[in-house]
Amino acid sequence: MSFSSKTLLEEDLSVYSLASYDKRMFACILDLFFAFPLWLAVNMPFSHLLEKWLALGFKKPYYALLLTIMFIFVGLYFVLPSYKWGQTIGKKIVGIQLISADRSVKLKMITVAFREFLSLFCLTIPLIFLTYLYKGKKQTLVDVLTHTVIISFKN
Repeated sequence: MSFSSKTLLEEDLSVYSLASYDKRMFACILDLFFAFPLWLAVNMPFSHLLEKWLALGFKKPYYALLLTIMFIFVGLYFVLPSYKWGQTIGKKIVGIQLISADRSVKLKMITVAFREFLSLFCLTIPLIFLTYLYKGKKQTLVDVLTHTVIISFKN
């Protein structure tokens, strides 16, 4: 899909289908591959300071700075592109996009942020993919909680 002046809400949605598990998983793997250098770029300037604080027993400042770095990283790579275009780099390559489940409203920043942080948390728990076929709508638990779907562009 090219980025045009026509928004998804104005487009004919019959040309889209719900994204398959394979496409979603491949996009996730690509995103993790592309996000790793950004994580290093955001984290590296603070790594020495973080190690020093932890060695000195300053656990609260350590975790506060680590969480701040994580929020900046997730915001830059996952939340902003998903909010603006409905796609991260991985989703763009695979040809899938995040939209509202009812397809009639633009996603809110808070919804996208909640969804992306929850998705990353759920990646650490394999159960997220066990909920993939929730109600036969190809949605994960995160999709259901945030009222979103991932669509695939038909070729």
